[in-house]
Amino acid sequence: MEKKLKAGPDWMSKLPPVLWDHPLNSLAIPGSHHSFSFYTDKEARIDRPSDPIYRQFVEEFGELAGEISYRWTVTQTTTFTQQLNLGIRYFDIRVTARGEEKEDKNVYLRNGPNVLQALKEFKVWIGMHPQEVIIIDFRVVNKMSPLHHKYLLANITQDLFEEKLLPYTGNVKGITLRNMWSLAKQIIVIYPKECTYGYSSVWPNDCTEYVITESQSAKDLFEKLESKYQHGRSPHMFLCQNGVMTPTRTYLDTHFHGTLKHKLSMPATKTILYWAMDKDISFGDVNIIVADFVESSDFCNKVVSINTEIKPRPKNHSFEPESRACILL
Repeated sequence: MEKKLKAGPDWMSKLPPVLWDHPLNSLAIPGSHHSFSFYTDKEARIDRPSDPIYRQFVEEFGELAGEISYRWTVTQTTTFTQQLNLGIRYFDIRVTARGEEKEDKNVYLRNGPNVLQALKEFKVWIGMHPQEVIIIDFRVVNKMSPLHHKYLLANITQDLFEEKLLPYTGNVKGITLRNMWSLAKQIIVIYPKECTYGYSSVWPNDCTEYVITESQSAKDLFEKLESKYQHGRSPHMFLCQNGVMTPTRTYLDTHFHGTLKHKLSMPATKTILYWAMDKDISFGDVNIIVADFVESSDFCNKVVSINTEIKPRPKNHSFEPESRACILL
């Protein structure tokens, strides 16, 4: 019986050799939702207008809206380095420009530091863990001009990660750990497609399929994950399966004094882990599993362990192409 694999700072390098040639888009990979939100300051005012929860409550509650927003928008309490050491290998990055458009260097994490300053944590970390692979997905790029995009992408591709970036090939299914290691590459950067022209080291975001459930109950989250699973997936894309629940104004009205972590995030993490634990990477059932507060519920260990718990079972995976079933092995 295969020993259960644990997460940690070097879990990829400890995978069984048979998985070194397994497509990266069908390994079980722990990811963090709104990965940078640990930077958020309760007193921060800079980017409050861009926060929908703040906008919903500011007219009614004034400055108290900032407190409400903080309790319901912060999704992580651990730093990038701490998340990496836990085993997180997919990061959901959301950035915004500040100040005048001509100030092309003013690209920040929302209510946080300059994004390039924050990304230096990744550069330091990969130098100490040469066989680990990180996916950095710029999910939201807000208020950014062409100059902002040019500045950010130039710094990422030339100064920050130049030698460690996997060049774009269009072939997601061909990415394996062995290939990454042979090329001495450790970082895959995903960026909005319309901004990637001319940057051969950046992958456009149409290489990723996102399963976003917009749920407020564990039952609904489970049913939506299962429904998407039953409909199949593309074998040629990363699959980002979100184990998160999202508050609506109606929900907040009835859970006003609660917090995202205790009311929605913890139940959501337990739900997606329960849903995922009987899935099999041999059939591409799971890929990037994303959660809030990734230090909780033994999240990283449970996701990583799926990779060594391959479960032989009958499954019809000879579907017609339009079913988008994953035909990998």
